[in-house]
Amino acid sequence: MKIGVLLLTSPEHENTITVQRLCKGFLTQGHSVEIFFMEDGVFNCIQTRSQLRLTPPWEVLTQHGVKISLCTQTFEQRGLKEENLLQGAQLTNQHQLARMVASSDRFLVFG
Repeated sequence: MKIGVLLLTSPEHENTITVQRLCKGFLTQGHSVEIFFMEDGVFNCIQTRSQLRLTPPWEVLTQHGVKISLCTQTFEQRGLKEENLLQGAQLTNQHQLARMVASSDRFLVFG
């Protein structure tokens, strides 16, 4: 089964841990997972040395086949830079989000 997840909240929000645990569980059950980060959710995929930020181990999920995409528009509106983007994550658009929703067997939203 293909699971799509939309995460709209910042790394400090409880949704971050919930999504991580769900994704790990889905992978254990043999499902494929794709996550789209939008609004303050894009901060989940930023890595900087100058800021103290809770950065969840999204890298582990990408290493296990989870596809991670971020909304380019909200990424740019927050003044974020591509060089700080989590390795394995990609910037994309709302059209890709619509494709993800259409192709998912189950789609979960955390906002």
